[in-house]
Amino acid sequence: MGKNDINVISSGGLADFLHKALVLLTPALCFSAAVFFYLKTYDSATIKITIVQVGGSLLIGLFLLKKLEDGLRFSIEEMAFLIPVAAYFLWGCFSYAGSPFKIWASFDEFWRRCIYTGLVFIGFFEFRKLKDVQILTSVLMLTCFVVCFYGVMQKLGYDPYAWKGAFGSRHFSTFGNPNFFGAWLVGAAALPLSMFFKTRNPLYAGLYGMAAYGVWISVTKGSFIGFAVMTASSLTLTALFAGFINRKKVLKILKFGLPLLFALLLGLVYMAGNPISYKFRIFTWMSSLEMLKKHPVVGTSIGSFKEVYPMFRHPEIFWIEGKHNTETDHAHNDFLEIFYEEGMIGFGFFLLVLFITFYSAIGKLSKLERVPSQSASKELIDRTFLLIGWMSGALAMLAQAAVDVHMRFVSSGHLFWLMIGVIGALTFPEKDKKKYIIPLGDLSRIILQFAVITVTLYSMLFFRKFFIADVNHNIAIAYSKQGVWERALYHYDKVITLWPRFIMAHYFMGNVYNDRWDKTPRYHPLWDKTMPNGVARTDPQRTIAKYDDVLAMAPNYVQVHYQEGNIYLKMGMYEKAVEKFNQAMDIDPIFALSPFRKGYCLVQLGRYAEAEQAFGEAIARQKIKEKEFVEAYLNLANVLYLSKKYDEAELNYKKVVEITRSREAYTSLLNFYQAINKKSLAKETCLKILEIDPHDKRAAEILKGL
Repeated sequence: MGKNDINVISSGGLADFLHKALVLLTPALCFSAAVFFYLKTYDSATIKITIVQVGGSLLIGLFLLKKLEDGLRFSIEEMAFLIPVAAYFLWGCFSYAGSPFKIWASFDEFWRRCIYTGLVFIGFFEFRKLKDVQILTSVLMLTCFVVCFYGVMQKLGYDPYAWKGAFGSRHFSTFGNPNFFGAWLVGAAALPLSMFFKTRNPLYAGLYGMAAYGVWISVTKGSFIGFAVMTASSLTLTALFAGFINRKKVLKILKFGLPLLFALLLGLVYMAGNPISYKFRIFTWMSSLEMLKKHPVVGTSIGSFKEVYPMFRHPEIFWIEGKHNTETDHAHNDFLEIFYEEGMIGFGFFLLVLFITFYSAIGKLSKLERVPSQSASKELIDRTFLLIGWMSGALAMLAQAAVDVHMRFVSSGHLFWLMIGVIGALTFPEKDKKKYIIPLGDLSRIILQFAVITVTLYSMLFFRKFFIADVNHNIAIAYSKQGVWERALYHYDKVITLWPRFIMAHYFMGNVYNDRWDKTPRYHPLWDKTMPNGVARTDPQRTIAKYDDVLAMAPNYVQVHYQEGNIYLKMGMYEKAVEKFNQAMDIDPIFALSPFRKGYCLVQLGRYAEAEQAFGEAIARQKIKEKEFVEAYLNLANVLYLSKKYDEAELNYKKVVEITRSREAYTSLLNFYQAINKKSLAKETCLKILEIDPHDKRAAEILKGL
C-alpha cells in the first residue's frame, strides 16, 4: 500500500461520468420506488421491489465500476466507518451460506442485505459534495409532496384506481399499504422540517404539515411514534448544535413543547389504538424472546424467522386472528429479529454501524456548532441542517423499527440504509486526503470491470423475472376465478418457472386442481412435467403433489394440512384424512373446521367415540369466537344417537333448535323422536314444524299417523 493526496471524487474521465450518473440515478431510484405502482400484479408493491432490485443492482454495478476505474482508495477515517458496514454485510453472507432455507426465506433477506449495503457505500462515497446531497434532499422532498398529495386525494375520495378503499378508512397513497406509507413519511418528513428551521420558508412548513397529515390518515400507530421522535429529534438537535440561531429561545420552546408533543403522541396512539394490535405484538415479542434462547451467539440464519416462528407462536395469536390464515413473517421489532436471525455477533455489528454513524454525526455537529455565529459560512449552515435532517429521519425510522417491520420492506428500507451512507458522507470533507491505495494493474482492472458488468446485467435480468412472474400470478388468479382452469394452470406454471420459490403460486395451483377435480387419469405435458413421460395422473393426485411442494418449502404454510385432509376426505381415504386433520389441529388450536371434518371421517370409519370428541372440540373452538357451530352440534347429536346415548343426543338436537329455530332443526329432532319411539314428543315437534310451515306435507302426515 502507498499513500497519496487525492480527492475523493476524480476530476475527469470515466470515473467522473460514473459519479455524475450515480448522483442523478440514486435520487431517481428513491423517487421511483416511492411513487410508482402497478395494479396488474398480484401485489401492487411488486413494482417497488423490482425497482429497488433492478435499480439497486445497476447503481451498485456503476459504483463498483467507478471504484475500479478511480482506484481503490481509503483513508483511516473512512475505514473506521466502513469496516462495521462491511462486517455486517459479510456476517450476513456467512449466515446465508449456512442457512437451510436458501431457496426461499433466506434469499429474500439476503438480496436486501446486498442492495442495502451497496446503498450505504454509494451514499458514503458519492454524496460528499453538499450540492449532491442537496439535490438528493430536494428530490426526496418533491417525492414527499407527490405521495402526500395523492394521499390527500384518497382521503377526499378522488382516487380513480381499483384499489380505492382497500384499507377502509386508512389511506396508503402510492404505497398500496398504509403502514408503508406512514413509515416512509417518518424518514422523509425530517428533511422539510430541518429546511424550515434553516430558512423559515413557510413552504417547508407546509410540506411538513402535509407529511404529518399523511401519517395521520395512514392510521399507523408505529408511524405516530416515529413521527413524534423525528420532530423531537429535529427540535433537540437544532437547539443543541445550530449555535448560530437563538438557542435560548429554542430551548424555552422545547421545555414546554416536548412534554406537549409526548402527551399528543399518547393521545393519538390511544385514539387510533386497537387492543388486538397491542396484544398481537406483545405475544409475538414473547415468542421472539423465546426463540432468541436457541442460538444466541450466531443466530439461526438470515431470513429464518418466518420459517421457525410457527413452532413458537403463542395460542393467543390464533385467538386474535381466528384461524391459521396467514403466517407472521416478522417479529414486529427489527432489533429482536436481527438478534434472533444473526445472533449476538450479527446484532453487535448492526449496533456498531449505528453507533459509528451517529457518533460521527454528533461529533461533526459539535465541531460545526463551535463556529461563532458571525463566522458561520453558508456551507457550514447547509451542512449542519442537512445533518440534522438526515439524522432525525434515520433516528425516527429506528424508533418505529422497535414496534414495526417497515425496514424489512423495500419501500422504506432502501431509504433508511441510504440515509446511513449519506450521514456518513456529511461527516467527511468534500476533499479527503492521505488515502491508502490498493494498486490494480490494467489487466486486473479490466477483468474485474468485465466481471462487474456481467454480474450486474445478470442480476438485473434475474430480478426482472420476479416482476413478470407476479404479473402472470395475477392473470392466473383471474382465470381461476372464472373457472378457466387450463389458462390458469398455464400462467401458474409460468410463475413457478420464473420464480420457483413463490410458494403462493404452488398453493394456488393446487387449489385449481382441487376446484377442477377431474378424476380421469391422463398425462398432460404441462400439468405432469415432473412425472416420467406418459405417466397418467388425476387432479386429486396433482393436488396432493402440489400441496406437498408447498410443505417442502414451508412446513406450516397457511392451511395446507387442512386442505390435504379435505382432498383425502373427497377421495374416501379417511384414515389419511384424519392424519392430515390432526396435523392441522396441532398447528392451529382455533380453526374449528379441522376437528369438524376429522369427526366426519371418524364417523365413516365407525369410530364413534373419537368422532364425538372431535365434534365436541369443533364446538369448543367455535365458541372462542363467540359463535355457535350448528352443524357440529347436529353431527354430534347424530353420533350420540348412533352410540345409543339418547339423552345426550336429545340435548344436542334441542341445542340446534334453540340456536336456529328453523324447520330443518325441528325436522331433525322429529326424526330422532320417531327413531326412539317417543310419540308424544314427536307430536309436539310436528306441531312446531307446522307453525313454522303450515304446508309441510311430511309433518302433517306424521302427525296424522300419531
